[in-house]
Amino acid sequence: MVAAVLTACLPMLEHLKFRWRWRWLLDALLGYWYWCGVARAIGSRADLAGLIASAPAVQGPALTIDLASGLPDAVTRIDETRPRSLRLVFGDEEIGTMAEVPGAEPLRGIHLKVILAERFRREYLRVLTASGAVPETLAAAARCAQGAPGSDGRDVVAA
Repeated sequence: MVAAVLTACLPMLEHLKFRWRWRWLLDALLGYWYWCGVARAIGSRADLAGLIASAPAVQGPALTIDLASGLPDAVTRIDETRPRSLRLVFGDEEIGTMAEVPGAEPLRGIHLKVILAERFRREYLRVLTASGAVPETLAAAARCAQGAPGSDGRDVVAA
């Protein structure tokens, strides 16, 4: 009943050129009808419980990638194995773990740079700086961002 009334509001919102409100309402209605279809397809709560129980358990990281060998090698290895979860290290230093996301596609090499930039940027920069893999000009900026000694942005010159 409520969905029918809200659906009837869509033409009015479109006519008034309330595009953002129209889009929000449309998205809400599409989501509602999607989940109604899922509920109808599953059937009962007992069927839902059975479906959840039959899902495979989430496991630990399927693959450990050592980024010390370089990003191209890491991308190739991820593309070859297509893991659902990932543990990233740089030598002996752990960067982080990308846990499995139920329902998500397996990881591809193209995801690696996004994962490093969005989820592990501080950790990755920390291990790169500690290993000397970052040029000194960028290392100074990294120290500045982390509040380390000499982090005033000026070069530290030994006497």
